[in-house]
Amino acid sequence: MRNIIYKLTACSALIVLTLSSCKDSFLEEDPNGYISSGQIKENAEWNPNIMLGQALGTYSTTFAWKTGGTTNHDDFGQKSIDITTDLMSGDLAMSGETYGWFSDAARLQCNTTTKNRAYMLWRYYYRIIKACNEIFDTVGGDENVPENEDNKNYYAQAKALRAHSYFNLVNLYAKSYDIDKNAKALPLYRSQATAETLGLSTVEEIYERVITDLKEAVEILENLEEEGIGRPNGTKDQIDQWTAKGILAYAYLTKGEYENAAAITADIIKNSGYPLMSQAEIIESGFSSINIGSWMWAFDITKDNTAGLPTFWGQIDYFTYSYCSAGDYKMIDKNLYNEIPASDTRKQWFHPSVLISW
Repeated sequence: MRNIIYKLTACSALIVLTLSSCKDSFLEEDPNGYISSGQIKENAEWNPNIMLGQALGTYSTTFAWKTGGTTNHDDFGQKSIDITTDLMSGDLAMSGETYGWFSDAARLQCNTTTKNRAYMLWRYYYRIIKACNEIFDTVGGDENVPENEDNKNYYAQAKALRAHSYFNLVNLYAKSYDIDKNAKALPLYRSQATAETLGLSTVEEIYERVITDLKEAVEILENLEEEGIGRPNGTKDQIDQWTAKGILAYAYLTKGEYENAAAITADIIKNSGYPLMSQAEIIESGFSSINIGSWMWAFDITKDNTAGLPTFWGQIDYFTYSYCSAGDYKMIDKNLYNEIPASDTRKQWFHPSVLISW
């Protein structure tokens, strides 16, 4: 299977094994499928790097099948949400419904006639938020920066990943900031230490938390990288300072703070070390390799770490033996294609005879 690029996601899972004494070895006191903040904190006393497993396990949620709580083949993490929102925007269109995955999004019915899609998106992001909050609870809360440098690194990554989740949730389930920033939006959970159900925070409160978390994540990751601590060289599966800055630029842009968004974007282009793609790469690469220098945050998807059919390539790529090749074609909308100027290299991605007009 081809590689896949996650513009806002990804990493690999790490299984965390908890040692116990012989007399307790046959008794599972917390049989819930998740490692709790209490368990992490207890084990952190003898292994200060225990948060590594929790952090990497959280990343694995972003590309795993069924992470939205269903067994559907259009439920496989962040990229399934990207397909959904592209279809809902009208920029991506479907021709044919042999199997019908994503057909509700193509008909613009996700938030009107179908409940399953709304459930999948909601559950996926709050599942990530829960895992991030477990990390914060381990160190005494999301305002308690750990002293251990490795734990500080994963604390900052959790800040960015939780902010990314809340940013997407507020855009999916609430009014936009410029329309009504005081509208009720989402429950804002910052801890899993209590089972209390929270009321809805406003759009503005969600954005304030997103931006606060991202700014803190950027500062910590930037300082750690200056000390030689951070994402291992040659890897892209964890959030670094530049990825966090990219998410922050999106938040500012969506909030309407265009100068802040432009300044951060210029900083990334000039100083990050991630070059802009060349025209040859834009046309010839197929975006199929994480080794392309421009990719800031990516994970190598293979047949060994994902299911075969319910994947991005299975739903989008005609040449992958899956749903797209069987009749559920995804194409550019004709109106969008006509808006792309001939001078834009990206127009060569599409053949003018294969377009859909709604």
